Amino acid sequence: MCLMAKTKIILIEDDAVLADMYVQKFTRDGYDISHALDGDEGIRLVRQKRPDLVLLDIMMPKKSGIEVLEELRHSEETKDLTVVLLSNVGDQEYIDKGMALGAAGYLLKSNYTPSEVVEKVAEILVGKKA
Repeated sequence: MCLMAKTKIILIEDDAVLADMYVQKFTRDGYDISHALDGDEGIRLVRQKRPDLVLLDIMMPKKSGIEVLEELRHSEETKDLTVVLLSNVGDQEYIDKGMALGAAGYLLKSNYTPSEVVEKVAEILVGKKA
């Protein structure tokens, strides 16, 4: 049995077309992935599903990715959750803020294909278990 088959990921991304593309790719690669369209929905989903990893966009309605990450870090049940920021925002200020809040990585969407995002997530998950 593939170990990744049980790896749960939540994608918090407001672009439905982009999210669908990532969901399809992660699903094909054996991950259990769920999707939320905004920060509030994402936090609810994280608490409900208790994922192994969260892929988090920065610019979203209701709550930004940084606000979501701050909220996750301030909760006892999610403070150690692995979060990877996946965004088109390349401003150093956002990168620094996300990394200071304990993000495991910051991927610029424009620099990675969906396959490369899956590879990076796999590397982060393997590193987490080591």
